[in-house]
Amino acid sequence: MSQMFKSYPRNDEQYPVTKSRNLGWKDFPVKLKGTPDEALLEYLRDHNISYDSLLHVPNVYATDVGICFMVVNKDRKIAYTLRYTKPRADMSRFFNPSGVNLGDFIWWTDNPGNTRDLVIVEGVMDSVRVYNAGYSAISILGSNLTEARAELIRIAIAKYPRRRVLYIPDNDGPGVAALAKFVRHRLYIPWSLLPLGVKDVSELLDFELTDLLHGSFDLLYRGSTK
Repeated sequence: MSQMFKSYPRNDEQYPVTKSRNLGWKDFPVKLKGTPDEALLEYLRDHNISYDSLLHVPNVYATDVGICFMVVNKDRKIAYTLRYTKPRADMSRFFNPSGVNLGDFIWWTDNPGNTRDLVIVEGVMDSVRVYNAGYSAISILGSNLTEARAELIRIAIAKYPRRRVLYIPDNDGPGVAALAKFVRHRLYIPWSLLPLGVKDVSELLDFELTDLLHGSFDLLYRGSTK
């Protein structure tokens, strides 16, 4: 493991980072990466993401062992989840700060080029793909939609007037089951299923993802005010 991370991430406009609001950053176990290694590049290729495009996504950082995502709760406190790009067989794919309940957090980043259309997905890499496709994005960090996460989604929807929202679950049992959780938390959001044989958004090629998002919004919001 590398030396302790000594400083805080940059102050992204949406996630105003201060020491009083940071949760767990003092224990951040890795340092930020200046150049990519092959493990990182291979992981990104598996998710149809280029390293250059990753660098343009706010609130995401490449580190020496994986990709770090800044996550936010309704009190605007900031934590992180780190996705290892090459975890050992005996370790988790994620590193999360101790004492932080990630069930209270989401990854949420509005795309300045399209604040009107918001896409909700499960995985953090899926949300990077959505952002790079030109849409605002939320990752609920899995299929477990808690009330805290539902409240954050309500906040995100209310941020911009006439916001159009779309949920795309993973194409598996937990993903489809998550649809009922949205109803349980009184989130009546239009949804779109992935094509047969595609597990999640990351498996789609760029043009396939663009076609899915554009077509879904056009179909579900046909006749809405431009």
